[in-house]
Amino acid sequence: MKIGTKPALSIVAVATLAAALLLLRSILWSPDSKESPTITGQLVDTSDWETYENSDYGYSFRYPTDWSVTEPMKEGGVYLASEAIQAITIEPDRNPIAFAPAGRCTLQVFVNPSDHGTLTTWVDGSGLYADNTGLTHLSRTYASVGEFPALLAMEGSANAQVTSSYYFSNEDGSLVFRFGFYRTAELSSMSHASDFDYIQETCRGILLTMKQG
Repeated sequence: MKIGTKPALSIVAVATLAAALLLLRSILWSPDSKESPTITGQLVDTSDWETYENSDYGYSFRYPTDWSVTEPMKEGGVYLASEAIQAITIEPDRNPIAFAPAGRCTLQVFVNPSDHGTLTTWVDGSGLYADNTGLTHLSRTYASVGEFPALLAMEGSANAQVTSSYYFSNEDGSLVFRFGFYRTAELSSMSHASDFDYIQETCRGILLTMKQG
């Protein structure tokens, strides 16, 4: 019987196309894990937060009123992060963590010279994980930050700490953003552990407020 042949063929064609697109995505991103963690919803109340806007690079985010946005990663007019065109920190006015880097989040902006490439391609060629940086790439996977597709990299450093870095690009792919904060830290007391949880939750909240344009 020929009845229903064309609809059946259409379904097969759509299924084949969908499978091909999924395969292409996996090849282009080639993460170490096939899982797709999604950072969605607000983990903290952001209703009374202030807004930081950067018109030069077309982005904004919100942050708590008792936190500050600074550019301490700049020395002699040059950002310490390799090739970054902007590097800022967002941290409490009174950092409760003795190991200060674990008590803040960082945002770096980079130029993507091959704006049609993938985030994986950019990260692999960035030099951020070169032997002389002291930073080791442990794993990476897909991630969604609100509405942004992102690449989540787990990183290790010489002091045995672990950080999370979320990489995502702007709408035309000409810029790459790297938002990071500590995943683990050596803490001197349980009270510091509670403070560290607060820092992590707040950094995730800030990340979720990121907007472009």
